[in-house]
Amino acid sequence: MTNLVKELRQAIKEARISPERASHFIGCSAKSVFRWLHGEHNPRPGHQRMIEQGIEKIREAYPPERESSYSLALRARGLWRKIKKDMTLEEKSELFDINFSKGTKAYIEKLQELVKKYGK
Repeated sequence: MTNLVKELRQAIKEARISPERASHFIGCSAKSVFRWLHGEHNPRPGHQRMIEQGIEKIREAYPPERESSYSLALRARGLWRKIKKDMTLEEKSELFDINFSKGTKAYIEKLQELVKKYGK
């Protein structure tokens, strides 16, 4: 299996699409993609550039998943509820500063650290 086929396999996996769907991005038959992925054939030179372009198209159409702001907020709220009664005033103040200076992800990381600290 060539590196290009491995890269194609990875793009298909990350995008959570079928080989048939990937064939539409590449511009070839689904059977060809299946054969490449299963090692029955290596892509011919003419298909290699098509595969490279297809991988780019797949990654543009299916970018890596990002957690929405809403789900981040829900996760932060759940963590906060677990530990708010146990936290010191200094820890609450630090969390407030982190949330407004570094953003939600840093805030959640600190909350997770405190959850471990308090064994919740």
